[in-house]
This record gives sequence, C-alpha cells and structure tokens, in this order.
Amino acid sequence: MKIKEISTFFNVFEKIPLYIYFVFLFLIALGITYIAYTLQVSYYTLHDFFLDPVFYHHYLIQLYDYTQNHSLFETIKFEFFHNSKSFFRTFPLLFFPKLLSYKYSFLITGLPLFYLFIGFLFYSIYRIQQHKLFAFSFIVLFLSSNFIVSPIYGITVFWLDLTAGFALALATMFNYLWYKEERTSDLYLFCIFSIISILCRDRIFIFLLAINFPIFLLILYKIFKKEIRKKHLIIIILFSSFILLPLIIRDCFFFNQGYIAAYGYGTKMGISDSLQVFSNVITHQFFSLKHLFFLVIMYILMFINSKKNTLNLLVFVYSILVVPFLMIIILQSTKAPHVYLGFIPVIFLFPLYFKLNNNILLIATCIVMLTYSMFNIYNNYDSISWRNNNPSTYSKDSKKITDMIVHKIQSNNTRWEAFHSEYLLVPNVTAFYEKGILYEPLNYKQMFTIHKTYFTSHHRTSDTKIISNYYLNNIDSYDFVVVADLEKIPFLFNNEISNAVSTAVTKKVKSSPDIWVLDTTILTSTYGKLSLYTNILNKNATFNNNN
Repeated sequence: MKIKEISTFFNVFEKIPLYIYFVFLFLIALGITYIAYTLQVSYYTLHDFFLDPVFYHHYLIQLYDYTQNHSLFETIKFEFFHNSKSFFRTFPLLFFPKLLSYKYSFLITGLPLFYLFIGFLFYSIYRIQQHKLFAFSFIVLFLSSNFIVSPIYGITVFWLDLTAGFALALATMFNYLWYKEERTSDLYLFCIFSIISILCRDRIFIFLLAINFPIFLLILYKIFKKEIRKKHLIIIILFSSFILLPLIIRDCFFFNQGYIAAYGYGTKMGISDSLQVFSNVITHQFFSLKHLFFLVIMYILMFINSKKNTLNLLVFVYSILVVPFLMIIILQSTKAPHVYLGFIPVIFLFPLYFKLNNNILLIATCIVMLTYSMFNIYNNYDSISWRNNNPSTYSKDSKKITDMIVHKIQSNNTRWEAFHSEYLLVPNVTAFYEKGILYEPLNYKQMFTIHKTYFTSHHRTSDTKIISNYYLNNIDSYDFVVVADLEKIPFLFNNEISNAVSTAVTKKVKSSPDIWVLDTTILTSTYGKLSLYTNILNKNATFNNNN
C-alpha cells in the first residue's frame, strides 16, 4: 500500500465526529477504572491498609461520627476551619453523611478529576494538533501507565497527591493555553483548577508555583508590554490577590509548621538517598523502565516530527524537572515518595507544546501508541494480579497481626495500642469497615510512633524518660496492648525514643500479672514473637484464648 493510500485510509478516522471519540474514551476510562477497582479489591484480600491512605480513611470515619450529632451547617463549618489539608476531598461528601462510612467513598471526588483530566487533555491536544486519532491514541497511552491501576499508588487508593496532581496538570495546561491563545475560558479554567488543586492537597501550591513559574514570567512580560486585554488583567489581579495568595499564605504556614518544623517530614536526608528514592519510585512504582523508555522514544519522535520550538522545549523540560529538583536537591526528602504523584500527570502535557506535522510519521506514531498501550494494559493487570496473590513476608505479617487485633476489638471505643510498630490506625479502620465498630478520636500524644520527630512534636521534648513515663502513666487505661520481645525491640526502631518507650511499656506489662494477662501470641518474620496482653481490671476485658 502506498503512502498516499495509507494517509487516505487514516483520514477516515478524522471524519468521525469528535463526540464519538469522547464516548469511546469515556468507555475506555470506565474499563480502566474497573480494572483498577478489581485489582484493589484483590489486593486487600491478602494485604493491609497502609499509611498514609489509612489515615485519610480514619479521618472520614471520624467525620462520619461527627455528623451523627451535628447539623450539616455545623459540619461544613467544622471542616472548613479544621481540614486545611484536603477540604475539596470531603466537602461533597458532607451533603450525604452516610457516604463517609463507605470504604470507597473517596472515589466520588477522586474519579471526576481523573475523568476531567482525560477529557480536557484529549480536547486540548486536538485543539493544538487538529488530529483526532493522535489525540485519542495519546490518551490511551496515558491510560496504559502503570501507576493508574496500581493498588498502592493508583486511582482507587486514597492518596491526596494524585487527585491534586490531576487538578494541577489541568491548571498548568490551561495556564499555557491561555498564554498561547488568550481565550477567556482558559483563564477561568486555570483559576478554577488552581483552587481545586490546593484544596485537594495543601502543599501542592509549591508544585503549582514552581511548575508554572516560566509561564508566569512570560505572562508578566506580556503585561509589561501591555499585550494583555484589560479584562484578563483584572481577572488575574482579583484571582491572585483575593483567592490564590491567601490560600498560599495559609498553606505555606501550615507546610512549614506542620511538616518541616514539627515533623521534619523526611527532609535533609542527603542528596544521594533522595535520588535513590526518586529513581526507585519512578522506575518501579509509578512506571516501569519499559514504559518510561517508550514514553521518551515517543516524545523524541514527536519532537522530530514537529515545528521545533526551543522555548517550548525548555518550558516543558523545566516543568518535569523542577519538582524532582525541589525534592532531591532542596528538601532532600526520602520519607514521602507519594508526593511525586502531584507532578506525574504534568509529564503527559508534552503534545501541547509542539505542533506536529500531519504526515505518515504521525500516523505511524498513532499505530505504535495504540498497539503498545493495549499490550501494556494487559501486562499491568497480569503483573499486579500476580503480586496481589503473592504478598511479601512483611505483608503477610502485617495481615496476620491486623486479623489478631481486629478479632480482639469487640465494642465501640475499645482502647488499645501496639508498641512494636506504628500500627494503631490499620486495625481500627479495618474493624470499622468489617464490623462497624467505631473507635475513640485519635490522640496523637498517646499514639505510639516509629518517628522521632512525631514524639518530639507532640510531647514538646526529646527527653526519652519524660516521654516513656507519659506512656507508663497511661498504659493501665488501655483494654489491651501488643508488645514485642525485649531482646527484639532494639532491632525494630531506628530512633532512641521509640526504642525507650517500647522497652519501658513492655517491661511494665510483662511484670504486672495482677493487671496484664497474656492473651495471644503470634510469630512473625518481621517483628519476631508478638504478645497481646489484656487488662483484666478493665470491665470490658475479653480473651481470644489463642495462646
């Protein structure tokens, strides 16, 4: 078949109405969502909840409990003033409080932004390229990405960062499109999605400002040259002064006080360690090396087949490198790889920056992207299914421990604590979803943690004796506790406070048979032998009878 005949054949796809492409993309997105949901359900059969998503589940459950005794207005007011981290993720659910008690209710706010990203990106690529099949093929390539259906980082996991990342990418996209074409609708959409991104995840404002910095400079240059319409200038001034700036000031204070000053948040851990974390999460968790390599090849081919624009290339490269630069070089973060989810969708804005030549190479690119994407979607499902069914030793241990504790939790507000790891939220959330049992509001000062900075922040001291005594003075108020063997404890923690607290509590429990009676023991590869002790002086004491 000659090149001209091939072009003629593929021109048929350009005659298909745009809404048909939207329908097909929506159906494919629904199919991907179903795959992700199926893999997520499969994951939870042999795996536990994990931090940080379990904390967000815990928060929704506590909010559900709050709605039972407060009006809608009181609940919204409470959320507005107390949830600076992710108000957008909870606000729609407040109108239907029962939804807060459902395990996957967070998808009500997460999935719409995922679908909006798909729809707007498809249409924007078509706007620039004027080629429907290419825009369609590229979206399918995006949907075949490993992280989309991952049961640890994907669209069906309760992360704030990924949802905020979709909103941030949309804001970045419309900011660039407005700079390029100055459509009022693009400016409005930039304002809307900027607000949504910050309300989805407080600290995302850092990425929003950093990624869009070059475009902001170009816009300022336009303003200086008086090349911007007065209407747009007024919108920019009002939005920046009365909405964006106050949100940024609020979140800047919270980020510094809540993460850096108080918790450290895994910062200043060294550039090489930070780079290793980034490399691992990008090449093994969010993507595979194969998928990254394919994306790079496709982008090179697109650039070769485009009307080359050096400035646009620099802007795009900057937009995908600035976040790793901030996290690796400036913050040197190693403890929060999930924050990279906040910029991952920006990687897929590449086709907006370069107008491709409509030739046989463009058609070949579409064919290759569609073929590869179908293969990768199947490969993702197959490999994740295998990992779901073959949990690691650590996952098996965690599941075993959670099952033991959930079985022990028999009534609302059962008070307990584990001193072998930071483990309080997982069994409590599991017990609620499986048995409908509520628990008392979380007291961070009483919660045992593996993070030294959490102890020093909540107790306002780093004195191990003072902190240990606090737990010793309160331990007898618990219904049951889980402890490790004394000789194993020094190997479980990498900080002296967790070590000291765990050791002190374990000694007291094991030396107080008139209060604490051994109930259950289990052997684990990760923690050694764990023992569950029941407080027999507590009127709610029950026994597993499983020694």
